[in-house]
Amino acid sequence: MEWYSCSAYGGVDSSPGGGAASYTFTNDSAANIGIWYINTSGVGTQTATVSPGNSYGPKTNNGDVWMVVDSGGGCIGIFGLDSFSGSIVAGS
Repeated sequence: MEWYSCSAYGGVDSSPGGGAASYTFTNDSAANIGIWYINTSGVGTQTATVSPGNSYGPKTNNGDVWMVVDSGGGCIGIFGLDSFSGSIVAGS
């Protein structure tokens, strides 16, 4: 997995053509988090809200870029998938 600072938003995008990947986003914090998919144009769309103690496993591909935001919409981190499986835990 490739990690980006939140300031990279708008400058990173998903790469088309990667094979199917299996990732899980787990919310280990005390508040909801948002999961955003960053498309091939670098534009983010929220795909899920994950409540505390729960997980979200989106349909995704190697090369996709995701952003996790806090309950106020502030960026926690941006992640580029460069392997075919893994997990991201927010709040641990």
